[in-house]
Amino acid sequence: MSEKIVGISKVSRGFQITLLEDVRRILGINAPGDRIVYIEKDGEVLIRKL
Repeated sequence: MSEKIVGISKVSRGFQITLLEDVRRILGINAPGDRIVYIEKDGEVLIRKL
């Protein structure tokens, strides 16, 4: 499996990040209320759409 950096986000004071437009497009997230899941695997965190 190859890796590609899609973008970089900065963590806010409230520990929030912005889900970048390219990431939303790749995951198919297109409406408020869409849900994502965080998966820990081998010391990394994956993000997937539910």
